Amino acid sequence: MLVDELLNFLGAQSQRDKRRPWMLNSARLLVEKYDSSAYKINEVHDGDIVEIVKALTVEERYGFSTKKAHMFLRGCLKTPISKTHLPLRPQKGANFA
Repeated sequence: MLVDELLNFLGAQSQRDKRRPWMLNSARLLVEKYDSSAYKINEVHDGDIVEIVKALTVEERYGFSTKKAHMFLRGCLKTPISKTHLPLRPQKGANFA
């Protein structure tokens, strides 16, 4: 399966029993809510970080805890592509450190 190949490529051998379902659930979330594109997360929520965290964590079936949503957003903010495709707008009082 492609997920297993990706985990092997990344050298992510530990916690495979948790990583594999999370990756599949994350992909399902992208397909069902964001037209299969992570870039659309920002578009759908108008760059509102608080709303993005709520959307990612509202349904447990996708496997996003608040901590994982914050990690995802931190990763987005640290990548060069975020300035072009993910102009996130932190809200006053939002803390995802």
